[in-house]
Amino acid sequence: MLPQHIEIHRNGKTYFCNVSLTPFHLFRHEGTSYLLNVIAMTSAIIDDRMADTLDRIRFNKSMPVPSSVMEKLESMGLVDGAPKEDALSHPPREKSSGMNELIKKLTGEPVVTLSMDITRQCNLSCVYCYGNTGECGSEGKMDEATATRAVDWLMAQSGQKKSVGILFGGGEPLMHFPLIRHVVAHADKKGKALGKKVRYGMTTNATLLNEEKIAFLKAHGIIPLVSFDGPEHIQNENRPFKNGCGSYKTVAKNVEKLLAKIPGARCRATIKRAKDLPQIKEAIVSTGFTSYTLTPAMPSLYGNWAPQNRGAKERQHISDFLDHEADITLEAIRDRSVPKHGFKMLLAYVYALISKQKRLYGCGAGRGYLGVSVTGDLFPCPLFTGDPGMKIGSVFETVADREPYLRAMVTRLAKCARCWAAHFCGGGCIYVNRAANGDLFHPVDDYCDRVKYAIEKAVCIFHRLEAPDIAFLKENQREFYGPGTSP
Repeated sequence: MLPQHIEIHRNGKTYFCNVSLTPFHLFRHEGTSYLLNVIAMTSAIIDDRMADTLDRIRFNKSMPVPSSVMEKLESMGLVDGAPKEDALSHPPREKSSGMNELIKKLTGEPVVTLSMDITRQCNLSCVYCYGNTGECGSEGKMDEATATRAVDWLMAQSGQKKSVGILFGGGEPLMHFPLIRHVVAHADKKGKALGKKVRYGMTTNATLLNEEKIAFLKAHGIIPLVSFDGPEHIQNENRPFKNGCGSYKTVAKNVEKLLAKIPGARCRATIKRAKDLPQIKEAIVSTGFTSYTLTPAMPSLYGNWAPQNRGAKERQHISDFLDHEADITLEAIRDRSVPKHGFKMLLAYVYALISKQKRLYGCGAGRGYLGVSVTGDLFPCPLFTGDPGMKIGSVFETVADREPYLRAMVTRLAKCARCWAAHFCGGGCIYVNRAANGDLFHPVDDYCDRVKYAIEKAVCIFHRLEAPDIAFLKENQREFYGPGTSP
């Protein structure tokens, strides 16, 4: 076996051979070459000569590397040192000590958030509904005894944590508003007795909002996430009432009332056609939302919806939209108009570049975040509550089987372990993965392509920021994006 980095002296100059590089990603944008150090999560603008050198070293370790180039490679953290094992940065061995220590630490993390499907009923008939117009494979609504038990289970499972979260979902949760009142009253009382702060959230289609309900939400700090697809013709096409009538006018009127009382209410639009992205975003912003996400329609486990194959034209629409949003996001950072005009997905990756914080998972599903069905069964995510095969426990039992999800770190997933984007995305949505290809931990190609392109755009934004811009983002991260950087 050759020693590492053989030093050669030739014609008065020093060269190095057998140079091994740490994982990196090279790409070009508008004539500029960018380098992303995958392990360090750092990036740099490099000249074409260095880009060519990196490509040649990558495929030919015996290539002589001049000492001046070697110094530059080392300064960028690209020269691999002695082999080492890192549970976060390399695909670790199943029985490695680093992995065992990490798993032990993660297994000790408590459940801190429950998403409660308090009803499977819904008054809309959305064309892309993953849950078969709300029923999600089952019907019914949660009773008070089950809801009370779910709150008590969360309080017990959260251990020494001083903050827990309860999310109301469905179906349309406002169709079971009395239970929301009951849960909040019980959780507040229980939390106070145990010294825990209870955070609340809710996903709603906003059709049933009124002054009374909005006042209740505001009084208890419940920040709703409104499912709303923007322009009137798109909202009415995608999200009609059960009788076929459009829902836009009802939702728009109620959202106006909501934002007047709770300006921090958020919006999520579901994208059926990528070409609609610009007008959907414009309509959401003009409605008054300052926080929003644009999410592609998901395939359904319950048989009623499957997105059309995203061909070249669809992918181009997404790329064009990200190009446009990257320019807007950069300007929004510079003129301090974030978050209203900053695109959340791109901001998330900019924050990842700033913090160097690696993502181990796509989200908290199956770990600190679980879903509860109307009968009290526990699932890794509320999207699975209609699939009996995904049950991992019950609020009427002591613990949930979270180990498969705790072990599913992105560095251990077959498709993701050596992907340069792994620590930015964490492996994707486990529901989408399973619904699309039957494997919880195998992301679909469309998702991977979209994320990789967005990360590259974020790198370009990052290198056009000045020191005051970065300081501004650091100071306002919690306000703009919350405590984490997940997209």
